[in-house]
Amino acid sequence: GGFRQLNFTKIVSLAPEVL
Repeated sequence: GGFRQLNFTKIVSLAPEVL
């Protein structure tokens, strides 16, 4: 669904900052 897609994009976007 759209929510999962948005959540995935959010995680991918935040991943570099966390790493």
